[in-house]
Amino acid sequence: MKLPNGHDKEMRKYTMARYKSFLDNVGDRPFWQWVAIEDCNTCVGCLFLNKKVFWYDDPIWKVMLRRLHKGCRCRFRAYTEKDLSEKGLEVIKSDEILSRLKILQ
Repeated sequence: MKLPNGHDKEMRKYTMARYKSFLDNVGDRPFWQWVAIEDCNTCVGCLFLNKKVFWYDDPIWKVMLRRLHKGCRCRFRAYTEKDLSEKGLEVIKSDEILSRLKILQ
């Protein structure tokens, strides 16, 4: 699938605006989840990270916020501790998966 010209630039703006609003609300929602678009155009790395939850200050966000690759359509969600327990989600640390992610790229 070919994305329109300017897609990456617009997605970068969107991501950084979202990041700022999430940081402003980190006292209430300190857990962030990677969300991939699940279709035939989604890369293995994005699918691997899909639905994984990390603390907002986990080092993985330095990698993920700059987009994993050109044309990336992924985003992230912010959760409260209550949200996590209601959805049955667990917070993981990036050191558990970063080496696996490098292999997938």
